[in-house]
Amino acid sequence: MYSPIPQSGSPFPPTVKLPGLHIWRVEKLKPVPVAPENYGIFFSGDSYLVLHNGPEELSHLHLWIGQQSSRDEQGGCAILAVHLNTLLGERPVQHRESQGNESDLFMSYFPHGLKYQVRTHCPRPLLCFSLSSFLLVVTLQKAQGHSGLEPPPTRFLLACFPSCPVGGGMGCWWEGMGEAHSGWPSGLQEGGVESAFHKTSPGTAPAAIKKLYQVKGKKNIRATERVLSWDSFNTGDCFILDLGQNIFAWCGAKSNILERNKARDLALAIRDSERQGKAHVEIVTDGEEPADMIQVLGPKPSLKEGNPEEDLTADRTNAQAAALYKVSDATGQMNLTKLADSSPFALELLIPDDCFVLDNGLCGKIYIWKGRKANEKERQAALQVAEDFITRMRYAPNTQVEILPQGRESAIFKQFFKDWK
Repeated sequence: MYSPIPQSGSPFPPTVKLPGLHIWRVEKLKPVPVAPENYGIFFSGDSYLVLHNGPEELSHLHLWIGQQSSRDEQGGCAILAVHLNTLLGERPVQHRESQGNESDLFMSYFPHGLKYQVRTHCPRPLLCFSLSSFLLVVTLQKAQGHSGLEPPPTRFLLACFPSCPVGGGMGCWWEGMGEAHSGWPSGLQEGGVESAFHKTSPGTAPAAIKKLYQVKGKKNIRATERVLSWDSFNTGDCFILDLGQNIFAWCGAKSNILERNKARDLALAIRDSERQGKAHVEIVTDGEEPADMIQVLGPKPSLKEGNPEEDLTADRTNAQAAALYKVSDATGQMNLTKLADSSPFALELLIPDDCFVLDNGLCGKIYIWKGRKANEKERQAALQVAEDFITRMRYAPNTQVEILPQGRESAIFKQFFKDWK
């Protein structure tokens, strides 16, 4: 059982307010700084706090939870996150990241990707490697076993197959200690994405954001994140390709005028609310793709045909995929009251005196909105409310969580509400 953080003093240094990236591994309610040369390396049995302080006091605080992290470690990480968030004046947007299901924003801090490791006492050697799609790239690293003896040489064959939609499928055959095996060796944790096998270099600038959204519907138009590939496109919808400093609103030849207007408005909203108005927005017509799009997506193939009837189906699906709840501790415990079971929601429902849950769990994400006048207990319980909600709704444990202070709403969050400019 953890002891409360003392009121006097802070486990975090004054440097937490400096711009840039700060990472701590959580050990029994103590934040242990990670050296910059180890940024991008995460142990599957641990939990981490990752703070990025951007320009104009725009901060993001991420809780990274390893697949083998204990409940105590996760609880300690949550307590420290509350303390750090308070220390920073509750300005950061908070995110819960699960190993293998990290957000694009989190991945953008590590231009060469992440590397997962497992602490082990097994005498077999550890495997460190880099991986590119369709290539075999194997590097062996010697490691001492628990006996202190140098382990015997081990041979590995790693294959990456293109059939998997995210980063390729993986197979590993390994041989060592006089035995041949198939599967993952002890001491090696399979990563969930291709970039999970690359170590970041210290001092490297964050990679550009790369996101793709599909804009679909007729009356209830919604942008939904898709796999970054031409395979996600069709001629009947609009798509937003967000590359950080450049945002492209691509309009399919058969897309409707409402989708085109929504794509334009959302691209401008991303620019204004997430890039402080400094990104370039370009409207792209089907067949007139600029070189920057081709560089990211590759040569454009023949695209799937759009179906206008799907827009009506999307209207119903978009409306039913989200619900809004009010959080209250008036009875002494946190209770949820459903305010609306379909979107778009009336903006007036978000009251500064309270906190709210926007349930988009069917699409893999839960939002908590914290009104600036909500009481301290409700604000500090936001992450716990989200985790309890995920359990109650039987969503996947790795469902993403985003906690938004009033005034720090993202363009994607705003699209769930009527007339939020």
